Amino acid sequence: MVASLVAVGHDVLGVVRRPEQAHALEEQGASAELADLTQLAPTEWRRLLDGADAVVWTAGAGFGGDPHAVDAEACVAAQQAADAAGVARWVQVSSMYADRAEEGPEFMRNVLEAKSVADASLAVTALGWTVVRPGGFTNDIGTGQVYVGQNLTGGTVPREDLAAVVVACLAEPGTARTAFDLVGGRTPVAEAVASLVEQPQP
Repeated sequence: MVASLVAVGHDVLGVVRRPEQAHALEEQGASAELADLTQLAPTEWRRLLDGADAVVWTAGAGFGGDPHAVDAEACVAAQQAADAAGVARWVQVSSMYADRAEEGPEFMRNVLEAKSVADASLAVTALGWTVVRPGGFTNDIGTGQVYVGQNLTGGTVPREDLAAVVVACLAEPGTARTAFDLVGGRTPVAEAVASLVEQPQP
């Protein structure tokens, strides 16, 4: 994700918990800030977001973590701080089924419910938000082709293609206040993202 953002000219600040993560970001041309997202006070969020044009939220508790603390509470706190700071754009990487957690896999239910809270909270902000709900991630080489839609029921997407979609959404103001599912497909990323501008939102 970071490399894709840097490649198109974005100045990127990544917030990570471990020094080795910070080193990896710096090797990709980004700046890094060491912090625990669950412990940041509103003033610390404001400091991090001061002057930012956009936020790309990819943080998640993962298996074994506390999804409510990370995927819900920390995300909502960051949204509120970004809204107060006048940040224009917010692209949130959520998860397929986050908009219908009861239909998702049982082992992911807590994560999906937490992400649902964070996704829904965007509606009451002034942020130009976009919610991307990908299927399962893979480390396969990206194809540059995807499928976007609503109420998809499975599938995977290479991380490279997810990153390409996020970058394209940032560049397309018409994707503001849209939410969609994402899997690998046969439509070029630029064409798929352009189609979102014309789709009615549920």
